[in-house]
Order: sequence, then structure tokens, then C-alpha cells
Amino acid sequence: MKLVNLLMVVGTLAAASFASSAEARGTHYGTGGDDIIIGSTGTDIIYGYDGNDRLYGKTGSDILYGGNGNDKLYGDTASDRLYGGNGNDYLEGGTAADYYYGGAGYDVCKNKSGTPYYNSCESY
Repeated sequence: MKLVNLLMVVGTLAAASFASSAEARGTHYGTGGDDIIIGSTGTDIIYGYDGNDRLYGKTGSDILYGGNGNDKLYGDTASDRLYGGNGNDYLEGGTAADYYYGGAGYDVCKNKSGTPYYNSCESY
């Protein structure tokens, strides 16, 4: 597994029990595995792709795409757009007006506060 920030490869880790993880700014891309991607304090676009990913938007107005797999997407204090994709996903917004797009599968959408806008969420 490679631990990557968007500017350079930080290192290589050879351990089957760890998932890949990155913290960076701007647009972030996951792998075909189970990724953990943490956005910056600015606006981020994060793509999880395949695997059971955990995506964290942090404080900017972020757009999170889970992709294929059972993903967990977390917005934060600004207005975020959370797209679960294929799979049984968990989408949790923050304290602003967030948009939830569950996609195919059984999706749970949780809104902390603010005005939520739900599309294809089976449970709120």
C-alpha cells in the first residue's frame, strides 16, 4: 500500500491490515481498495472509487463521491454534497444545508442540523 499526499509519495507500507489514507487539499482520488481520505479546511472534491471507503470533507464546502462499495461519507460545517454511489452507504452531513444523493443500494442519510436535501436515501 502507498500512503500518498497529492504532491508526492510519502512512503510505502507493506502490511495487509492497513487501509490507505491521505490528507490533502483540492481534488483527491482513492484507489480500488478501502480508502480513508481526509479533506482540508478548504473546499475539496473527493472520489473514493471502489472499496469500502471513509471520506471526510472537513470545514469547506465539499463534494464527496463514494463510488462502488459500502462507503461512509462525512460532511462538516459548510454546505456539502454527498454522493454515495453503488452499495449500502452512510452519509452524514454537518451543520449547514447539505445535499444527500444515496444512489443504488440501501443508504442511510443523517443530518446534524441545517436544511437537508435528500435524494434516494432509504433511511434518515
